[in-house]
Amino acid sequence: MKAICLKLHFPYAWVLEQYKNGNRTVVESALKKLQEYFAGKVTVIVSKDVQSLCLLVASEQEVSESEVLEQMKKEPLFGDENAQVEIEIKELDADQLKKLVSDVEKKLTDEEKDFFKDHFGVTIEKQEDILYIETEEDTSEKKEMSLDEFMQEMVGIAPLEDWVEKMTAIGKRHKAFAHQHRIAQAFSYVISINRGNGLSSILELMKYHMVKLEFLPKHADVIEHKLSFVDDVEDVRPIGSLLERMSESTVKGQVFEGIVAVALDEWLDHLYDKRLDILLDIMWKSRGKTVFVFTLPYVDDLVINKVCERVDDVLTVWKMRFAPVSDERYFDIFCKQLKKADIEADASVKNAFISKIIEEKNDGKFYGFNTVKKIVQEVLYHIVAEAAQQDRDIPKTITGEDFEHWYKIDADGGVSGLEQLAEMIGLHEVKEKIREILSTAKMQKNLYMQNKDAIKPCNHMMFAGSPGTGKTVVARIIGRIFKEEGLLSVGNFFEVSRQDFVGKFVGHTAPKTMEICRNAYGSVLFIDEAYLLAEDSGHGFGSEAIGTLIAAMENQRDDMVVIFAGYEDDLEKLFEDNAGLRDRIPHKIVFPNYNRDELKEIFFLQLRKGITVDDSFRVAADKFFAELPEALLQDRNFSNGRFVRNLAERMVSKAAMRYDMENVVPSEYKLTESDFSLAVADADYKRMFAKPEQKRNRIGF
Repeated sequence: MKAICLKLHFPYAWVLEQYKNGNRTVVESALKKLQEYFAGKVTVIVSKDVQSLCLLVASEQEVSESEVLEQMKKEPLFGDENAQVEIEIKELDADQLKKLVSDVEKKLTDEEKDFFKDHFGVTIEKQEDILYIETEEDTSEKKEMSLDEFMQEMVGIAPLEDWVEKMTAIGKRHKAFAHQHRIAQAFSYVISINRGNGLSSILELMKYHMVKLEFLPKHADVIEHKLSFVDDVEDVRPIGSLLERMSESTVKGQVFEGIVAVALDEWLDHLYDKRLDILLDIMWKSRGKTVFVFTLPYVDDLVINKVCERVDDVLTVWKMRFAPVSDERYFDIFCKQLKKADIEADASVKNAFISKIIEEKNDGKFYGFNTVKKIVQEVLYHIVAEAAQQDRDIPKTITGEDFEHWYKIDADGGVSGLEQLAEMIGLHEVKEKIREILSTAKMQKNLYMQNKDAIKPCNHMMFAGSPGTGKTVVARIIGRIFKEEGLLSVGNFFEVSRQDFVGKFVGHTAPKTMEICRNAYGSVLFIDEAYLLAEDSGHGFGSEAIGTLIAAMENQRDDMVVIFAGYEDDLEKLFEDNAGLRDRIPHKIVFPNYNRDELKEIFFLQLRKGITVDDSFRVAADKFFAELPEALLQDRNFSNGRFVRNLAERMVSKAAMRYDMENVVPSEYKLTESDFSLAVADADYKRMFAKPEQKRNRIGF
């Protein structure tokens, strides 16, 4: 195995210029080309100020300095005269290379991974593409300070603080006891924590303290391993894969020294599988040098205790449970991370930041601290890029307006919720019903404020109607209206579905449901196609979610609005089978399908700003909507607003092709009758128009 070490140095001004020109992926492109050319793997080393970059390419073929230079000149990044290149070629055998990669990997932090990923678009995978931020050699004093910072940032850190205190006491008070390290290593751990809430950092903290207290050697390592489950009880490959990772991380013939964290997510319904007996027996024999940690998502105590009982048959167990992090706490961490770059976030950023967090949660791509770190790096990029483009100094403060601009978060522009509702097309009965509900809610709150013995106001609702009738938009507006009228303390909007509530194993559903409800306290929780909650796979998870949801709806009835949305008959069946739900939902709003004139009005609103239409286009549109079949308009599965939105998007797409072919300048963009005809004639659209799809679309309009 050959290893080529390429040292590259870039002036800071050059890096800013790349940002200015939008060349964020130029490094990624160059790395991929080098990997392909040398048929090897790349280790990336980059400094925190992005002023130097060092690549380690492990190649199986013989290469020379001239070959490297020749290949690099073919890439725009390396052919840049401002990118000064130094080349050093080292020959490393497989073991030396493995050790080098391992040494780099140990120094890698999640924050540093995110830095490189967010700035250059390269995803770093362990043992393949390894990123290492160059810093001065860590001193114990510096390390201790970083640990303290982490302890201050963590939420619900009490379990770890308790552990540190007791381990420190053992280390200090029993120094004279020859086997004091065995006392600490006798423990195994069960840790319950949600993804992205700091598990890796917790494990590193545990290792650091155990090394510091001499319970583990200085070369101790941490392994995180997800234990896969297969149905065949004779198949021990999941156990074998863990042992293989442990053997790869230590000297042959010796026991792994450090912390091994085993994720049991897939085994919680199979705790007495005999393969776990094999694993526990191996752990028993490895005690004294290896500390084992079993990790679970944030589940209820009953499940954690079952795991502890299973492990306690063989090993002494220490239980830790870390509560989910609140959005406010994420904002605190965001501010602290920015402050490290000497940038402050003023108070107006908070609401915009939380809106971004809610957006990440709603699309199912939220990873806790890692998402916050990603947002921090994106914000830093925007700050640097704008400063470079405008040739000004880096600002010391960002505002909510800055954040909304970068993330295209729609500000209300001073328009009230009631004004937004009034501006919606059609929905006359819906608007009247909401005004009635609002008046009732205000009266009930006033009565309760005067007499605490009165029943707390309850504003949960049922939104019944076909797809695309505006249920989601109205639900979002209700959050704003109720906030403005003092009926909700926060007024945010959370959209969820069955999969967000229901866990994958026993004991997971209730905590997931409670976390969703806790996030929505003071806000609107919108459950689309809510009747799917009643669907069960034999485990009773749906019923568990409904039961937990009912409790939260009752406990927070005066400061949370839960809206169940979907087809009317399906919702009625859900409430018929779950009387507890019906009793807690006093308001029902039916959303009718749009008529022809309303659909046409929505259609013209959907056309993008900056694009005009000629008279022939308007004539074609009038004819099209006037001739829409009544059967289509009344069909249960007709997608209403989504139907015309798709039409508008197709129309703009057809026009864009014509603009390109005819070299039309933006100032002359105009839709014509031919664009309309081409869109309607599109085969996919014609099928949709001729016969509405029978499959329900589950995305709210």
